[in-house]
Amino acid sequence: MKITVNKFAGIDSRTVNVDKLYIMEEDNGYGKSSFLKAINFCLSGDYPTNPIYNNGNVCQVDIETNGTTLSRVLKKTETGYQNIPYINGRKCTGKAFEEWMTNNLMSGKACKILCNPLSLSEISEKALGDLIMNVINKNIDSEKLRELAENMTDEQYEYLLDIMSLAKVDKNVIALSDIGKLYNETYQQRQINNRNIKAFGTLQLTEPPMHTEKELQDKLADIMKREAVVEAQKKNIILYNNNALKVKRINDQIRDIEERISTFAPTKENPVSSASLKLEEQNILEAYINCEKQISSFQAEKNTDFKLIQELDKTTCPLSEKIHCTANRADLKESLIKECDNITAKIAKLEEEKKELSRKKEDIRKRIDEAVQYEESEKTKKSLKETVNTLKESIPEIGEAPEPVIGNDYTAEKESVQKQIREVIQYNDIKNKIAQKDKLTAVSNIYSELLAMLSPNGKVKLNFWKLIIAPLENRMNSTIGAMKNANIKFNTNNGFELLYSVNGSQYICFNSLSGGEKIIATLAVYHVINQLYGNKILLIDDLDRVDDTTYGKVYEFIGQIKDNYDAIICARVKHTAN
Repeated sequence: MKITVNKFAGIDSRTVNVDKLYIMEEDNGYGKSSFLKAINFCLSGDYPTNPIYNNGNVCQVDIETNGTTLSRVLKKTETGYQNIPYINGRKCTGKAFEEWMTNNLMSGKACKILCNPLSLSEISEKALGDLIMNVINKNIDSEKLRELAENMTDEQYEYLLDIMSLAKVDKNVIALSDIGKLYNETYQQRQINNRNIKAFGTLQLTEPPMHTEKELQDKLADIMKREAVVEAQKKNIILYNNNALKVKRINDQIRDIEERISTFAPTKENPVSSASLKLEEQNILEAYINCEKQISSFQAEKNTDFKLIQELDKTTCPLSEKIHCTANRADLKESLIKECDNITAKIAKLEEEKKELSRKKEDIRKRIDEAVQYEESEKTKKSLKETVNTLKESIPEIGEAPEPVIGNDYTAEKESVQKQIREVIQYNDIKNKIAQKDKLTAVSNIYSELLAMLSPNGKVKLNFWKLIIAPLENRMNSTIGAMKNANIKFNTNNGFELLYSVNGSQYICFNSLSGGEKIIATLAVYHVINQLYGNKILLIDDLDRVDDTTYGKVYEFIGQIKDNYDAIICARVKHTAN
């Protein structure tokens, strides 16, 4: 692995080739911490407050590993810094860079913590806890969760199963991260439940009613039964009166129509239909038109002959006035005159025929009008008779007049009972709402009890932690045992706290340890986490804080684990001999 740093933090320019293990043993101020921070910057993107050497404008860190070059450039801008990642010299997104890291070198989730050369005292308990939980997957079922809660009742358990369903948590496969989901869903359900409780408002019962709703409904039914009898009597009287009025109205209509019918002329025997008369009229019209056509034709023929006779009296040729004609035309003229006389006689006969046809036209038209008038009259008379028959059929049977109404007005009595019924219903409604409100209140109490169990500091999560952490503690203690007679354990009673014991002494918190003990604990924790994630880089700072004996064991331990990594980089201050 080759690491090149340019203009980063306290380093102007530096290149280091790492063959599995590289230990920087340098004087204070030489830049060993800056070098570790430079590695952290390249891999995670995190950088210190003053990241550019000598307050410059740009810095760059390159890491060559397994044929790939990872680079990160930091440029100063007007508003801050521009952080640009590269893979093999090509600019890429932060997401793409992290994906390559996760697949080839180091988990992106672990990188920001484990590439930070600071000790565990600088890392938040939550960050360390989340880092561990992201890789440790231990699942339990609902029955085991109930056991972890300690003293969960059957009723609480039933509600918990409902919460699991709402939160889409499989009751047979529950992870530690699911506890938060269950807590949030329970909190939400309690809020909904409390809103429903609040919606009831203030409820207060009055004095209990003297009668039950059934008793009052029976009493009301009796009143309404008696009232129905009276109402039926009233309806019968109204119906009789309406029918009697209807009978009179219909009889008046029948009388008026029959009087109208009597005004019509009597029906004829075998009357001639207007249709046959119209057919006859059509024949007359056709004959009249034919007659006129013949007269017109004869008149045209006569006019032609008469003109020709006039031409015969001239001395010129009828064909042309320029030709003088001396032919004898007397016979022809005589013949034409006889023809004209014959035509005149035919025309006269046709004119007489035409006059007769005209008279027939007038006569047939008069007969048609009379026939149409008669037919319409008969049609109207028939329609009126049918109307009379229909009216007679519609006359209702009214029977005898009903007896007069005998009974009281039950309105006041009925309204009094109805008011009592409403009061009983209102009383029962309030009583039911109080019962519902009490039930919802009991449910809210159950939700509150579950929230206490599922809270971040509740029994479920703390006991779940203990279940998960035990194997991890054993693994870390095995790692520490290679370097020092010490033990680590995690306290989950109040969050996530790392505790440390030396030579069987009482456990104390990590921040109370000496500098050397912190280094031992940090190395053990980081190594185990790296193994869990499959990470290939291990950074350890401040190795100078361990004593010489312990340093030897640490160095020996690092030598044993170096084949698990692409690079182990350690830093310690170089001590000057007295």
